Amino acid sequence: MKRLIDYFTKRYFERQTKPKGFDDLEYKFVDSDGRRYFVWKEILEMPLERKVKLDESQMELSRMMTGEEMLKFLDLQYKLIDECVNDPNKRGENLAALMMQNKEIRMRSELLFHREIFVSMIACITVREDEHPDKFDGEIHSQKVEQFMKDTETGLAFFLSKSGLAKLIPYIDKLGEDLPTLLEREMKKLKELNGSRTFAQVFGNSETTGKDT
Repeated sequence: MKRLIDYFTKRYFERQTKPKGFDDLEYKFVDSDGRRYFVWKEILEMPLERKVKLDESQMELSRMMTGEEMLKFLDLQYKLIDECVNDPNKRGENLAALMMQNKEIRMRSELLFHREIFVSMIACITVREDEHPDKFDGEIHSQKVEQFMKDTETGLAFFLSKSGLAKLIPYIDKLGEDLPTLLEREMKKLKELNGSRTFAQVFGNSETTGKDT
């Protein structure tokens, strides 16, 4: 019993003790590897570099596609149009593919959630205990995204709430207890879109098809 009390006492004081330079931040959560994360008491007071990265992710959120996904969709459109111009035999098939692709892009824009984009936003507004709050480190950001993608497989709603990101996205903040249910529904829609023929064409292999983004 004493060991158990000592353990939780140690963990409590670890959480209360902030790293140097973290005076304007508050503790929020620990990842599955035991690393602590902090967030600015006023999120919008974060340094400019982080705000710029957050703005990029918010633009992605408006179309529910990452920058990488959008570029790959555009590359496929260019390929299909080029073939239409140079090979009359492919015009009918390629025009049908273009129409389907545009339909899917519109369907994606009507979704409410995109896990990978949300995770990138969470990584942007949180500061890992070994990170410098005033600097944006692309390598550490990528590490956090990878960590959060693993940790949010079953608990995205928790991270949205604990990180404070929900406060920046009004429709999420208002959902309250309904958030996990809506997340599950929207992720199912995205998974179905990711399993489509168009998605397979865009990403070029069957391994990506059906990926839960």
